[in-house]
Amino acid sequence: RRDAALDADLPPKAEALARMTALCRAYYPRFAATCPGGAFPRIAVRDMRTRWGSCSLKTGTLAFSRRLCGTPPAAQEYVVVHEFCHFAHPDHSPAFWAAVAAVLPDYRQRRKLLR
Repeated sequence: RRDAALDADLPPKAEALARMTALCRAYYPRFAATCPGGAFPRIAVRDMRTRWGSCSLKTGTLAFSRRLCGTPPAAQEYVVVHEFCHFAHPDHSPAFWAAVAAVLPDYRQRRKLLR
């Protein structure tokens, strides 16, 4: 069941998509070499309840929860970087976390903003 009270403060899907696409464009140059085919990924915004974002290697898509637009910009950047890093490391291995830390040394603090 949808929680209308939470969704009321969120931007419409098209606006959320524009926001997340702009944020991804800002970080893309750092990750272009690891994106499938070197191409800018397809960006999607969904009404996800259990995740902030996801990365599909198969389709080259980064998907973000519309709820992410209700979090601080530092948290949004963390999720974008986290998902971009999955193109090179499709797991949560030490190498994955090292890749996140190379871009956002303060990622642990940023991640706390999501809890």
